[in-house]
Amino acid sequence: MDRREFLKKGLEGVVIGSILLIGCSESPVEYKVEKINGQIFVFENGQWFQIDNKEKYEVIPDIITVKFKKDIADDLIDDLLKKYNISTLRKNELGFYDLKITEKTDPIEIVKVLLVNPIVEIAHTNCYGKYW
Repeated sequence: MDRREFLKKGLEGVVIGSILLIGCSESPVEYKVEKINGQIFVFENGQWFQIDNKEKYEVIPDIITVKFKKDIADDLIDDLLKKYNISTLRKNELGFYDLKITEKTDPIEIVKVLLVNPIVEIAHTNCYGKYW
């Protein structure tokens, strides 16, 4: 493990540890931490945030992005989307779909569910903010 990787893992531990300590306080605020594909997500005050390079980006609660594996029939994709009450907003030429989920659907949970589905290649949330 090189120094950069060591520092990154240490920072992740500090962030998660700090959040867990805050979450253990007697405040009525709900905290959750999830790690998906190396990305850290924090749930606080009813909203998910992605932690990236010490910055906190608000997760867009009703839009996710998915890429399905090659040569998957459209009817299989339609069946999967219908199963979770998801609608297609747009599809780009690279095969990525921007999908609208219901207000009651947790974006982190649905991404986790989709990532283990055999027809899904990539699934991730979207965030407000800027990336460098």
